[in-house]
Amino acid sequence: MNPRLARILEKVAVQKELIVVLANSNVEEMLEIWLGSIQRVGLPNYLVVALDNETENFCNQRKFMRTDETLMKELIPLGGLNPFDHLFRDSDVESMTDGHNMTVYGSTFTAAKFIGSKQYSIFFPSNPGYYGLHASRRTMDYYLFMNSKVLLKTVRKDADLSKFIPVIIHVNYHPDKLPKLKAIVEYFVDGNQDALDPFPDGSKW
Repeated sequence: MNPRLARILEKVAVQKELIVVLANSNVEEMLEIWLGSIQRVGLPNYLVVALDNETENFCNQRKFMRTDETLMKELIPLGGLNPFDHLFRDSDVESMTDGHNMTVYGSTFTAAKFIGSKQYSIFFPSNPGYYGLHASRRTMDYYLFMNSKVLLKTVRKDADLSKFIPVIIHVNYHPDKLPKLKAIVEYFVDGNQDALDPFPDGSKW
């Protein structure tokens, strides 16, 4: 293993686990909000992969740990990169979903990784010319690991669910991610129950 990466992991990882986030200067404001959130809940074992010099400088100025894309290639195969207590750890892959109802736990769940123009997915069955990896997978609880459509379409409108605190919210389905991210922080952290009112439910699909 890369000695520099080993030193970083020894310093940052807790029980050989850490959160890794990749970021460049295009998402600097969102990164700052995310870092504030991760520090607010007291999680010390996180690592920012700075994909450009601007993000590296941003992290260094705030004394955040960082690494680079080269180290990330060695980091990914090590496994154990998620510190959340709500993981089951009973599957090869645990993934949050972009779905917004119970069908996300059925056969419609898919995940793919695109490399260049070719698609690789560990979820493809074996077939002529392809040997499936037979990886077990789990779809995370979509209220604990929530996407913003679940939040805006369902949770905020339900008196009981609106009091629920999720583990993480993926701000997706929307072109204006930053305003919604700020509103979500205001809603959950500052307790402003009206912060999400200006926003629609999400996309139409």
